[in-house]
Order: sequence, then structure tokens, then C-alpha cells
Amino acid sequence: LQTICFLSALLQVTLSSRQLIERIYIPLSDQSSELLTTLQSYLENGRSLEATARDLFVHPNTVRYRLKRVTDVIGWDATGPREAMILQCALILGSIKEPVKKIRK
Repeated sequence: LQTICFLSALLQVTLSSRQLIERIYIPLSDQSSELLTTLQSYLENGRSLEATARDLFVHPNTVRYRLKRVTDVIGWDATGPREAMILQCALILGSIKEPVKKIRK
């Protein structure tokens, strides 16, 4: 019974991981690389527009615009704490499963 429960949980995690990659990582990676780079930097910089702008050498309004484009592409808003955590997981999983696609500059 424990083995069945473990396998069931593992299957759910695998399906959830695949869904995160298919619904978030792949659509973003199919767009310009600046969307993935901006989202990753934004999340790594504690969701700070100013720190992200400094990291990417762009104006904070550029970061806002790119984050809006991220929302338009995937339907998730990176500025919310719950969504940010899910997006962070999707980026990590996507970079593991799709290592050929470069995220960082």
C-alpha cells in the first residue's frame, strides 16, 4: 500500500512538473530570450524592479513592460508572491528538462 501511495505521489509530481514546463517555461522560451532572462532576474532579485533593471542594464519601465509581456504570454503575474513561487519552480524545472535553451545573458 505504501508503494502504491508513493508511486501515485510521484506520478502527480511528474505530471505537475510537465505541466509547469509546458504551460510556463516552453511558451516563454519560444518568445524572445529577454522574457525568460527578465523573469529569472526579477525572481532572483526578490521581485525588485529596480534591482532587476540594474542587473539587466535597462530602465525599470522596461522591466515592467517585459513582465507585462510575460503575463500576456503565460497568463501568470510574477508580481504576486504565490505566482512568483510557481514561476520560479517552472524556471528551475524547465532549465533542468530543457538545458539546451539558455536563460541567462
